[in-house]
Amino acid sequence: MRCRSILFLLLVWPLWLHGTEEPLHQTAINDALQSGRALWKVISPSDAGRTGKLQPSLYFPKQAWQFFSAEPPPKEENRRETLEIIWPDHSRAGALITWYGKGNKNACRPTHPGDQISPQSVGDLFVLMPAGDKTFHGYLLGTDEAAEAFCQDLGMEPGQRWGSYGEISGEKSSQDTLESWAAREAVRHSDFPTGKVMAGLARQAVQDCQPETGRQSADLRLMAWLDAEYAIYRAIERKLSAGVLRQDFATVEEFPAAAATMMNRRKSRAGHSLEAHVEYLLTEEGIAFDAQALIDGNGRPDILFPGKAAHEDPSHPPADLVVLGLKTTCRDRWRQVLNEVKRIPRKHLLTLQPALSRAQLTDMQEADLQLIVPAPLHQSYDIPQGASVLSVEAFVQEMKQRFPRQS
Repeated sequence: MRCRSILFLLLVWPLWLHGTEEPLHQTAINDALQSGRALWKVISPSDAGRTGKLQPSLYFPKQAWQFFSAEPPPKEENRRETLEIIWPDHSRAGALITWYGKGNKNACRPTHPGDQISPQSVGDLFVLMPAGDKTFHGYLLGTDEAAEAFCQDLGMEPGQRWGSYGEISGEKSSQDTLESWAAREAVRHSDFPTGKVMAGLARQAVQDCQPETGRQSADLRLMAWLDAEYAIYRAIERKLSAGVLRQDFATVEEFPAAAATMMNRRKSRAGHSLEAHVEYLLTEEGIAFDAQALIDGNGRPDILFPGKAAHEDPSHPPADLVVLGLKTTCRDRWRQVLNEVKRIPRKHLLTLQPALSRAQLTDMQEADLQLIVPAPLHQSYDIPQGASVLSVEAFVQEMKQRFPRQS
């Protein structure tokens, strides 16, 4: 509890100093810290009513019952309960939560959560935190910056479809072994490893704890590595931050500075993690590429196929060049990739964005941007007719065929 209180003070301290009105995502962060619990979900087309349902109906795995109830829902029974959601504009919505236990279903769904959620909400971050008995504060965060700030400031990984802050335990799985591996590894570190070292530890953890992953698709390997690295990072952070949270600060200025260091480290880690694992994946598959190569005077695209030399050769046809951008989330930032590498008109972007709307995908299609997304996330995309979203495996195999590394 003391750590949670200190974290709350660290986050809101700049607002108290300057007396400014806090942005919506900061209000959501503060409410979550005060309550000690929060449940969030990136809204999919199905959640938003884009698949023919009459009203939004948000899907959560069954273990989320712990957030809504003190007792687990009865097995082999479907049950409904009412709850109330209070939105930032002080409006209230009487929602209905349905527990599904019969047959093969294993989920809970809050329905009728209010007018704030609509078919245009696909990709937004929906957040709930307790406000009283069967009463919850609800937030809808609609930009990359707001969603990432909420997840990162509460120590949660951006790019996942749902998650929680506070105590919600899942069913026993290989993740328990991975968490134990991460905890053992954290004991060995007196400082944060470099990004490449952390990425290597993640791949070793997956090899040790989930050896079957090595025989799976590039999509599943990449996601397993990312999940493992996050678990290791959090274990090391818990160890190294314990002393910071207990120390007495000599000056007022040291207090927010310590928080800023922790938050900035979290915010920079996810993007570097994606870069490191994609580079390893391409190298492992024997593909020719250059990463972060300086071109056009000041540009550094994330990945350039087959490499810088081919790009700088004026006789090399542009059709035989590929540029790949890497972004953990891309609802607002995908256009940044369009300005990279002028010689290559068609751009590629690999992202972990959990959901995108039809309008956003149409805009990308019209801008000649090819999106690459891990296959398990495709079901949360409202893909318009004529557009395509490649899996990581499909993209890797295409690059392997076009740009094999010369031995």
